[in-house]
Amino acid sequence: MWKDATGREWSTRITVNTISHVKETSGVLLTDLVDGNLFEQLSSDIILLCSVICRICEPQWTQREMTASDFGELLVGDAIDEAYRSFVEDLIAFFPKGRREVAAKIAKATRTFEAEKYKLIETRMDNGMVEKLLKQAVEKANAEIDLIMAAGEPSGKSPGS
Repeated sequence: MWKDATGREWSTRITVNTISHVKETSGVLLTDLVDGNLFEQLSSDIILLCSVICRICEPQWTQREMTASDFGELLVGDAIDEAYRSFVEDLIAFFPKGRREVAAKIAKATRTFEAEKYKLIETRMDNGMVEKLLKQAVEKANAEIDLIMAAGEPSGKSPGS
């Protein structure tokens, strides 16, 4: 279970029917968790993640007389993290024991990788490296614009006689 931005509770319980529905409506095969790179895809594409969560919760938001757009408005900030955590737990629980253990290890490795990635980005932001690279890129772009402006714009083709 997880709570949306307004505090309403939602379930991300996964069944065979859920997997079929998500595949039909979003093209994402939830069983690719073990056989493919589902965690990597969902953790790096927040829109895809929210689309999958939306499809998993569709029976619930339909019952509450909501639209997909209404539901999407509830997926913001920490609610996305909560929904993702709940989804991962429920997806792991879906698998039989052997695959469940592998899925849990994949989930843990993905979480560790994501945490390290954001820690590295934060470190680079804190040490000014990103600002320095951005400043260099802006200076280079300005110099190129100055060269183009100094050369004058091309006149294009002259009209035929």
